Amino acid sequence: MLKEIAEHRGIKLIEIHPGDEYCKANGEDTYINHSFIAGQDEIELGIYDDPEKKIISFFHEVGHTMVPRRSIKRVKYDTYKCEALAWKYGLRLAKYYGIEFKRETKKWAKSQLNSYIDHDEREIRKNAIKG
Repeated sequence: MLKEIAEHRGIKLIEIHPGDEYCKANGEDTYINHSFIAGQDEIELGIYDDPEKKIISFFHEVGHTMVPRRSIKRVKYDTYKCEALAWKYGLRLAKYYGIEFKRETKKWAKSQLNSYIDHDEREIRKNAIKG
């Protein structure tokens, strides 16, 4: 079903598997319970210990493709706010498809979002130290 949703939205879905070329290139740990969007049309769906986390992550990544540019501009490209928007749009899309998530999965998603609190400030500090 995820592949069909991705295709319908013009997104190439790459499902990462242990030991595949993506793991060899980027390290398998990179993909454990993590997914990525490349541009606006490719999702690398990671390796998850819980199938529901994989599905909610998929919708989050699709959410990135749905957030209007003007919304990103309005939040001044703040990473936390952009991630929050991607979760909002992605979860709305999941609901459209009749997909509901357990409370524990939504809590996990919230913790993923919260990992971006002060993200931009940390990056600025990290780059200043390197500078």
